[in-house]
Amino acid sequence: TWDSGKILCFSNTPAEAAPPPVPSMQHSAAAVKGQEQARKRNEKKIAAVMADIEKLRDKLEKKKAEYTRMSEDHIAVSADYKIKDKFALDNSACWVLTIELDCPVETVALQCDVDVELMDVDSNIAIVSKSEPEKDSGSRLLATYRNTESTNRIDMKLRTTEGQHGTLQAFLVPSLAPKTAQSATYQIRPLSLHQRLTEKPAELEDLTLNTLTLQGAFSLADLNSWVGQCLPDVPEKIATDEVVFFYRSTFQGTHLVCKYKAGEGVFRSDNVSTLAIIKDFITKQATARKIQVKSPFEIKDETCTNVLALLHPKLEYQLGLSEKVKLIEALKEIEMQEQDVSFMSGPYRTILDDAKQIQKEYALQPRRLEFLHGIVRSLYVDKNRFRGQNVTHKLPLLQAQLESYRLKELQDFFAQN
Repeated sequence: TWDSGKILCFSNTPAEAAPPPVPSMQHSAAAVKGQEQARKRNEKKIAAVMADIEKLRDKLEKKKAEYTRMSEDHIAVSADYKIKDKFALDNSACWVLTIELDCPVETVALQCDVDVELMDVDSNIAIVSKSEPEKDSGSRLLATYRNTESTNRIDMKLRTTEGQHGTLQAFLVPSLAPKTAQSATYQIRPLSLHQRLTEKPAELEDLTLNTLTLQGAFSLADLNSWVGQCLPDVPEKIATDEVVFFYRSTFQGTHLVCKYKAGEGVFRSDNVSTLAIIKDFITKQATARKIQVKSPFEIKDETCTNVLALLHPKLEYQLGLSEKVKLIEALKEIEMQEQDVSFMSGPYRTILDDAKQIQKEYALQPRRLEFLHGIVRSLYVDKNRFRGQNVTHKLPLLQAQLESYRLKELQDFFAQN
């Protein structure tokens, strides 16, 4: 018998494909005609789509032009994002402005009508640009923070100058389209670097304090409002007939005691300038209300000596930066030659380790030193102003003392003048 079946064969060599059938002349002409008709239909569809795109483009350009004309005189759109902000004094005698949105922050522009110094923030990834304000513009600071990465939060740190008061404005631009901006305003108070204490400090008993008393036909609410405009963290409403607040300067370390009631306020501080600022500000506010104020005072010379001693470490540090910068290059050369610098004394190793920070601070030294010199000059002027003496002609002598700084000599100058 014969069996039937199939034989399968597998090969890794591709089999030769059968040649396509050769179309007949009649079939070829029909195919060409069909392809030509399909091409024309596609061209018509493409032309129609392109015409629609062109119409939409023209419509968009018209809307853009209309939007631009409206934006010249009106706010373009309403902002639909919320600002979470905080403006607080920290222990380093700087105000920290924290702004957070519910969308990425692109740019924050700052404008201030009093002198402030922008400080570095380690966690800040923004690029800071400062512009010189135009004369007679009323601005003392114009700065822009531009984020380089997508973030919903930005921190800015600044130091104010006590005795000056005004407003800080922040203009916020988020990463949204179309572009909009919101503004926020913050008050800079005359004694902005003073921090309120929750209780009476123990060291207050050992301090020698100057005293300023303000008397007049003002109510407790009036005086509390004036103090609140001068100092931070003063409650708007008072439930008692007399209040006592304790403050400490975060920059100088001096103290202030405020005790007041209707018709009288007693202010005690170991810093003459603090009392001078309070006297000038509250007297001006009372005069605007046509309220006459008497201001008896008691000034003690030794308080100026103590304030200069408190400022001494800061002055000495700023003056010492020049000497440290001169040493950096020499120490780096020794480090390159010796590799191991463990034989160096501790202060020299510290200069090497902190070289970048020292050079950075040295670049800012003229401004920082002038800030400290300004505090000393104000202290000298205020001390003599309380006594009714104008010492403007002696300021060059004081400046000479500051340039050849020695603490004991400066204290002697205050005591003798």
